[in-house]
Amino acid sequence: MAGTGVGNIFSGVTMDWGFSVSDIWSSSMGIFASLAGFIVLGMVVTFAPRLFGLVRKAVVGGGGRKG
Repeated sequence: MAGTGVGNIFSGVTMDWGFSVSDIWSSSMGIFASLAGFIVLGMVVTFAPRLFGLVRKAVVGGGGRKG
């Protein structure tokens, strides 16, 4: 191997695992979609009390012009 360039180490290797790249891609996107739903739910739970407090202050009259 001395003096030769870097070759493709997978040349001549054939494996039939029963799935393709598109199968892996679609499965990973499915997992991502499931996790994204939980992340958004966590954000809603985190920011909802702040939003409700802001709306409550606006409705009750917590800072408009008086006069």
